[in-house]
This record gives sequence, structure tokens and C-alpha cells, in this order.
Amino acid sequence: MALQVHVVPAGTPMYPGMGGPFTLAEMPDGARVVHIDGQINAQIITDQVDIATVERRWARIVGEALPRVASLDLIKKAAASWT
Repeated sequence: MALQVHVVPAGTPMYPGMGGPFTLAEMPDGARVVHIDGQINAQIITDQVDIATVERRWARIVGEALPRVASLDLIKKAAASWT
């Protein structure tokens, strides 16, 4: 299993990730699904057209994110401020 975390700086102007949290997952059989969180309920999306839309949004979000090392540094800095 692989997990990717990309940190988008707080000062970034409007970008697709501001629409709310989601998880894009690839299942063991290769199928892709999207889990979208909401305050009242969650939604699992299996429609390939909708998944393609979320994948394009993910690519745009990653384009706004800090590089891997800078993301890790920012996470460490935030964690240190909590202790």
C-alpha cells in the first residue's frame, strides 16, 4: 500500500482542493474508487467519468502543493509546535 500526502500552503489562492476532502483509491483488482467526505455523510463514487474528473482535480492540487521535502519539513514544523 502506498500513501501520498501533499501539503498545499495555507496562502494558496482558490484551487480545486478547496472543494473538500476526498480519497482516490486503487483497489487490489485495479479498480479505482473515490471516497468524498461531507459533514453529514460520505459518498463512494465508482462512475468512471466522475473518477476521471477527480483524477484531473488531484493533478491540479498536486501542482499547487509543495515539493515532497518541503511538505515533510512543514509537517515536522507543525508537529513540533503541538508538543
